[in-house]
Amino acid sequence: MSLSQQSNIYARDGKTLLATFYSQNRVVVPLEEISPWMQKAIVAVEDRRFWDHHGVDGEGLLSAAYTNLTSDSSPGASTLTQQLVKNTLLQAAENEGDDEAIEDATEVSLPRKIREWRLALALEQNLDEQARRHV
Repeated sequence: MSLSQQSNIYARDGKTLLATFYSQNRVVVPLEEISPWMQKAIVAVEDRRFWDHHGVDGEGLLSAAYTNLTSDSSPGASTLTQQLVKNTLLQAAENEGDDEAIEDATEVSLPRKIREWRLALALEQNLDEQARRHV
């Protein structure tokens, strides 16, 4: 699956940037080009228990549910794996121009979250099995 990225238009000299067009302002960068410190910072900020759960953070879910029920705040409880699942489904729907799938991938509902939980758990299980085979 290809990700939507920005397109740059250069002058004839090949150096002078004339314009940048995008529907999503994204530049794909290989993991090797991202500082290990940045990788650790993202995990620390986005999913501090990333290494302790298997795709779904039960403790984070309960905490977010309690906060949502007892205050005006609405923190999220999505793990990095769940975010990957959601964004992958959304990008695939956008690539296909499937408005119904786009709506399904972005609706705020318990069935969507449950679908993401199941897919996140399956993805991490699959990755764990692959890692064990290559050790």
